[in-house]
Amino acid sequence: PTKPFGDAKAQWSFSASGNSFAFTRQHDEDSSVAWTTNLDVYTVDLRTATQSPVCITCENIATDTDPSYSPTDENLLIYRSHSVPGYESDQYKVKVYNGSMNTKVTLLDNWDRSIQAMTWSPNGQSLYLEIGEEASNVIYYLVNIYTNHSVDLLIDNGTSHNIHPDATQEQTFVFTYDSLLQPANIYLYSWDGSIRALTNHNTALLSKVILSKEVEKFSFMGANNEAVWGWHVAPANGTNQRAPLAFLIHGGPQSSWYDAWGSGWNFQSYSAQGYAVIAINFHGSDSYGQNFTDS
Repeated sequence: PTKPFGDAKAQWSFSASGNSFAFTRQHDEDSSVAWTTNLDVYTVDLRTATQSPVCITCENIATDTDPSYSPTDENLLIYRSHSVPGYESDQYKVKVYNGSMNTKVTLLDNWDRSIQAMTWSPNGQSLYLEIGEEASNVIYYLVNIYTNHSVDLLIDNGTSHNIHPDATQEQTFVFTYDSLLQPANIYLYSWDGSIRALTNHNTALLSKVILSKEVEKFSFMGANNEAVWGWHVAPANGTNQRAPLAFLIHGGPQSSWYDAWGSGWNFQSYSAQGYAVIAINFHGSDSYGQNFTDS
């Protein structure tokens, strides 16, 4: 994978027949690799031993990454793309590349949200999209990449990742879900909109500790007369007395305090010690639209 953010699971893909392979590469022939964000997607025909990889995105000097071949069309692949060189927090958009026609189409071009991950449905026509939206990592379903670019919001809270679709039933998939109140477990989303947990790995451990049961999401008017959002977690002991405050400031700066169970900065580790927690997603944070991130 490319450094420092590359994902080995997402940065290459075989076509359905196994005849073609796509991968992400960062040019590293000179020292500019230290500051450039220019990643490119290459394809190679595996049936021809002497063929060199072909760059399909070299005209874009910003990031192009995470190619994924259609499960039904040998010539079609999707990938994520930036448009601003050198800006790692630029908005990711989804591009569709047709190898037989050498054409590219941008999906949902008018959206101001950044696509974090994308997964084909087994029918080769629809996509599951993971998107940071108002400090949650939510799941949208893009109905049809050919004829209908409307999207349905399937999961609207917490943090959802790692979608694996059911090969026999449309809009049915397993995924991981966590939040500020609970660590990750595997869930099943069914076509009728029902959701149920398939695992409960940490139930016994969590029963031994005191955790806050409620999280408050609040907002106030900030710079540019725009709403700024934050989180409040009360001390786990539920005291009505004054409590010490842990005021948490995220780094990045273009990131956010998500509704997620952190393995490092975990709000519950403070509230369990009697602290009240305040965490603000100030201007420059992601998941509130690209204009807010750029501000």
